[in-house]
Amino acid sequence: MTSSIYIINNSYLSTLDLAGLRVVGGNINIDSNDLLATVDLGSLQKVGGHLQIHTNKLLTDLVLGGLQTVGTHLQIYYNELVTDLDLGGLQTVGAWLIIRNNADLAEITANNLTKIGGSLSIHSNNASLRPFDGLPSLDCVRSADVIYLGDCGPALRIRVMAAAARWGTVNCH
Repeated sequence: MTSSIYIINNSYLSTLDLAGLRVVGGNINIDSNDLLATVDLGSLQKVGGHLQIHTNKLLTDLVLGGLQTVGTHLQIYYNELVTDLDLGGLQTVGAWLIIRNNADLAEITANNLTKIGGSLSIHSNNASLRPFDGLPSLDCVRSADVIYLGDCGPALRIRVMAAAARWGTVNCH
């Protein structure tokens, strides 16, 4: 098991192929890599700490389909060229899930996500982000904080708002 991975401010890296990686006990930070176009974490199943992928201006190909569990928070933001985000294997996020400020993001898949231990925030992405019926399995968002779904379309808003009645005190915007 790898403890933590930090790939930050690398001016030469264009491809990050960690396809063989399955478990990271600590954190993964992939940020501010000017030439990074591809990140393959396709076999990654579990991150014990947080997973942050942000401010990678040329990132177009982000492979996370095998990810099942993130111990604390999952944040994907300011990756301006990512067009689709496949979190189809994701089941649990221990703290918060934030997907924001991804200018070209047109599609999100998170069909198996059942629990978020903190807040959920999806906003300020591509104005044409397809209204998605994603999060069909989401059963629990434990937060007295905020569920913010700024650009997700009415189908997801209705689904989350209906489920929020089961979750307790939640402020939805």
